[in-house]
Amino acid sequence: MNGVSHLKLTQNLKVATIMKATGRTDSEIATYCGITTKEFLEIIESDAYLKEIFENASSKVATEIEQKFLENVMSKLDAGDTTDAKFFLERTTQKYSRKDNIAVSGELSIDEVIRNHGENQ
Repeated sequence: MNGVSHLKLTQNLKVATIMKATGRTDSEIATYCGITTKEFLEIIESDAYLKEIFENASSKVATEIEQKFLENVMSKLDAGDTTDAKFFLERTTQKYSRKDNIAVSGELSIDEVIRNHGENQ
């Protein structure tokens, strides 16, 4: 890791964090700081403090997107369109989860696999 690149990023940390929080790409942030995207990613990966700052900034964007999505769903629901609301409930709650979406875990022996295969034919 290049110490000069790390310094450039930390000197521009406030603007870089705002850029990340507003959905700018890593490449755009790196260009703004005067470093390569590879250097940016290496610095973030090797510095726990910077990694946490940028992860928190990214989660802010996700939260804002979720908020807009829910506003849109509620607006459509108020207008009588239940499609998006149904989609949301099926994927976010156990009570409304789709029955074909239930994961099954476990292991079958090779004998059970062969027996089940023979019964299904």
